[in-house]
Amino acid sequence: MMCNRLLLALIALATPASLLWPQSKPVRIGSALAVPDAYRLPDGTLSGFYVDAYKEAARREGVEVTWIFFNSSADDAIASGKFDLIAGVFPSTDRRLRMYLTEPWWIVPTYYVVRTDSPLHSSSDLRNRSVLYSASPPPPGPLASLLPGLQFRELRSGPDRLSAVCQGTASAALFTQPALVPLLFARPPPCAQISLRLLPQNDIEMCLVIASPPAQSALADRFRARLRQMATDGSLGAIARKHEQNPLSPDSFSLPSPWTPTVLALAAIVPLLLGLLAWNLLRLRSARLQALQAARAKEEFFSMMSHEIRTPMNAALGYMDLLLESPLQVEQRRFVEDIGRATTSLLTVLSGIMDYSKLRSESPVALADPFVLAPLLDEVVATLSLQAEAKGLDFLIDVGPTVPSQLFGDPTRLRQVLINLLANAIKFTDAGFVRLAIRFSKQLEITVTDSGIGIPPAQQTTIFEPFAQVDSSDARRHGGVGLGLAIVRSLVVDNMKGTIRLESTLGLGSQFFLRLPFRCAQNSSVWLSDLATSSRGQMVLVAHNSANAMLFSSYLQHLGWELFQFPDAISAQQSPLPRPGWWFAVDPAATSDLLALATWASANGAGSTLLLGTLSSLRLVPEAVRALYPATVSWPVTPSALRRLLTAEAPPTPPNLDPVPSNSLPVLVVDDNPINRKVAGAMLSRLGCVVEFAENGRIALEKCSVSRYSLILMDCQMPVMDGYESAQRIRALPGQRIPIYGVSASTDADTSRRCLESGMDGYAPKPLSLHSLRVLLTAALPHSAPAS
Repeated sequence: MMCNRLLLALIALATPASLLWPQSKPVRIGSALAVPDAYRLPDGTLSGFYVDAYKEAARREGVEVTWIFFNSSADDAIASGKFDLIAGVFPSTDRRLRMYLTEPWWIVPTYYVVRTDSPLHSSSDLRNRSVLYSASPPPPGPLASLLPGLQFRELRSGPDRLSAVCQGTASAALFTQPALVPLLFARPPPCAQISLRLLPQNDIEMCLVIASPPAQSALADRFRARLRQMATDGSLGAIARKHEQNPLSPDSFSLPSPWTPTVLALAAIVPLLLGLLAWNLLRLRSARLQALQAARAKEEFFSMMSHEIRTPMNAALGYMDLLLESPLQVEQRRFVEDIGRATTSLLTVLSGIMDYSKLRSESPVALADPFVLAPLLDEVVATLSLQAEAKGLDFLIDVGPTVPSQLFGDPTRLRQVLINLLANAIKFTDAGFVRLAIRFSKQLEITVTDSGIGIPPAQQTTIFEPFAQVDSSDARRHGGVGLGLAIVRSLVVDNMKGTIRLESTLGLGSQFFLRLPFRCAQNSSVWLSDLATSSRGQMVLVAHNSANAMLFSSYLQHLGWELFQFPDAISAQQSPLPRPGWWFAVDPAATSDLLALATWASANGAGSTLLLGTLSSLRLVPEAVRALYPATVSWPVTPSALRRLLTAEAPPTPPNLDPVPSNSLPVLVVDDNPINRKVAGAMLSRLGCVVEFAENGRIALEKCSVSRYSLILMDCQMPVMDGYESAQRIRALPGQRIPIYGVSASTDADTSRRCLESGMDGYAPKPLSLHSLRVLLTAALPHSAPAS
């Protein structure tokens, strides 16, 4: 091994430096700040053993060096590409996969131990003397070359080597400083009354290496060869002694006085403790810097993800908003409203997931706001009902009669929990039902039940862990990465301070029980009480005995309705008729002659006729027949759907779309996304505005320098020139004070702050709606006249 190392050194030294490294390019050498290896003096100059040793190696190599300190690990320093060499790296197998490491080198404080009464006063006096050494470190080749007359003999045990010197069977023993320190406090018996002296000698190699990118391996080998050359001629030892911080005294082994052991112990322990403290502080500082860098990178990633998701969502919701203001049939309007609710819910869920991931380590505080439960359930149903119907499942929403219509809690995370649990249940259920039951007794109680594949007992304890799955095989049918239930548990337990419990039987399904500390909002009544004051009556229901039909019937019975349910049309027509004004409801799946049934009901005094069933069954009803049933209810029946049915509640009226008062100057829309420009232009045109467009902040600046505008809607994140810089430059133009509002898909507080700091008048988060644009225009346009 020694021959191989010498051969590599000779080959490296034989290679001309001009072939290895351009003379005009300094070698960038990196090191962590550490005394005595590399540090900066008060006057700014560099000092330390590494600095002096590598400067001398570079001088011999004929190249210039630039010394750079870093606070990260050597692995990160190499990966950054800012360094050609890293001084002093501990080698390891995994590091060799990421960087090039030279053969080990290093020196350690090393001493010869001799008797005080011997005539040996320096290492040169040891020529032709017997010296004992251990097999670790390896045989001191450099020492043999410096003192060719030394007679080295191997003796592994340190106490035995020291005893041999005390007994006079060897002239000296070779020790490293770490091996000597224990013997200062525990002398072997032969040395109890013998005074010893230390002769310093610093040329023993240990296990540190030079690290470099793989492309600079030849350069690292040449510096390694120069350091070996310096160790051989003694110059490396001289540099090391110059920077040595805590050398042992030559009289460290003199016979102690009664108080000497205590002094020696303190002299050895205090520097060690200080060194450990400094090392830990450096590690903590490095770890903190890495954590801050990782946090910044994470925030930037989630900000970009939020922008990329919200940008297409903005277009989808904008067009749906415009579509709702156009003439639509009742069913078409309901479909568009459901699409809008589903898209809004999806946007909320995605934002919540990114919020959860971004703030997971910071334990985000749950919101506590009053909210109406019914619209939240509508969003859940709009998001998931088509998935359930595509698999032929009964999707049930069972809201207990004592549940308040308004609750006090966190609606955003409740929506996220419900969608995650129900989507998970639908995914793992191939036949049967998925049921959401909501009850209230001092707090909100939720049960999600399915008739799916179930969860084995062994996996029920880990099912809430990230990436845990019932079936983790590569060929599993249900897909997913196993994050849904982990998110649910974190939101329920960690965020909303609730509880979640699972019961499951393999092959029969699962039940998730949640208890959330939501309170009844002030002055809120239970949701059925608002409907109980409406007219009660009699209803004839023709429907199969399905779970949704039974749930619909139970709601009506709680409200005091008299119900007559029949499995088919013939049974209904043969039964005694209720009193005039009765309601007639029929499921298209229970009969094939809806036209005849509508005629029969109308002829026999029915006051209202309605269809109720799955979306697919209602969709198959011809338009002419549907006209005979003015009301429709699709499964599952939600509180909002029941309210619209029983109170004949009209669809929401379109918002006021009268033209906004304007000073006739156009509105400038600045956005790099063509679809978003088109949506904003259509909305502003609907509101009576003249619109111009710019694709980035630089074009907007050019337009503002030659034209006047009543308002600028400025996207914040754009190529070429972003909205913040563009707003600052527009504000610097003479003679103008145009209202500028930032528009961004990012919803964090930092975006709003940056908008105001750049000179904008406000901030409007995407997605934009007709209502939000009208409010913005009404506030901005009266103040938009150009300055004189």
